Amino acid sequence: MNDRGVSRTFGPDKVSGSLKKHDMDLICHLHQVVGDGDEFFADKHLVTIFSHLSELLNFYYCHFLYL
Repeated sequence: MNDRGVSRTFGPDKVSGSLKKHDMDLICHLHQVVGDGDEFFADKHLVTIFSHLSELLNFYYCHFLYL
């Protein structure tokens, strides 16, 4: 548990082990607040994305490109 008691913390070794176990290259973690809207971890094998648009607009002035 982390110090808030609401989630688990883990290191790069757990990311690597999970990727190997499930034959994946990248884990995407959504809806977590991060300073710049996204954040990489574990040698860029895990990315956290702050993805809730209405919340994102409260923090940043953004231009969105829909692909």
